[in-house]
Amino acid sequence: MITLTKRKKPNVLVKNETNWTNELMDYLNASKKVPESLKGKYRHTEIKTELLKETNNKCAYCESKISHIDYGDIEHILPKSIVPDKTFLWENLTIGCTICNQNKTNYYNPNFPLLNPYTDKPEEKLHFAGPMVVAAVGSLNASITIKKLDLNRPALFEKRHDFLNKIEPLIRQYELTNDATLRQLLLDDFIALTKPEHEYSLMLTQFLAQLAITA
Repeated sequence: MITLTKRKKPNVLVKNETNWTNELMDYLNASKKVPESLKGKYRHTEIKTELLKETNNKCAYCESKISHIDYGDIEHILPKSIVPDKTFLWENLTIGCTICNQNKTNYYNPNFPLLNPYTDKPEEKLHFAGPMVVAAVGSLNASITIKKLDLNRPALFEKRHDFLNKIEPLIRQYELTNDATLRQLLLDDFIALTKPEHEYSLMLTQFLAQLAITA
């Protein structure tokens, strides 16, 4: 998980967010069944397109590329089943992979919330030891997030492990070479892989920092 920045609210929400929310709440307050056509309006193509750009086409939680694992789900940071008035709120929407979304379900605890990638600076609260992610000392929210989303689940752990295995020979070459040109080329490649658009950028950033490999 890395810090994400909200893009400009898409026009479809600028025009409709208030009306959609009022209509939804009218149904709920009257204890009437909400039409599926209304409940799913947050899935509008324009909204999803902007969210994919915002999250670098990655799951906002596990940093897996959406196109590599599934189509991605529009995720409500605070569950719409608990806080329905935020169903169409732009600040409450992001993209998650199906597995993280299923693990998260409708978890909601104001006293112990999951990490919010937009507001909680996850880089300071999630620490990688190789492919294993652990909570920073004293960060209960990070610990809950790791456990609830199962951020060390076997398939995800294996993908991160394979990623590190692929670059470790290049790191050894970087450390052993005396050729300044080759060393710089390798360093440039490493730094490029820590950019937000790449999978597991936080893991690699911290891995390189542990080896004192920096630009």
